[in-house]
Amino acid sequence: MELICKASAKYAPLMNDVCEPLFELLRQQSALEKEIFERNEQLNIEREKAGISKIRDEAC
Repeated sequence: MELICKASAKYAPLMNDVCEPLFELLRQQSALEKEIFERNEQLNIEREKAGISKIRDEAC
């Protein structure tokens, strides 16, 4: 991944030390969100096949 930075050159090593772990966390979070979305889509398909309404009554 190419990183464009307008910070001073003296901060470049720090930027690499900080940014790369943060990007890895973002990639992990993105993968988790994708997995949750895919599971939810599959549940919606199964609910539809079973005739379960998308709108459910919430207990107060």
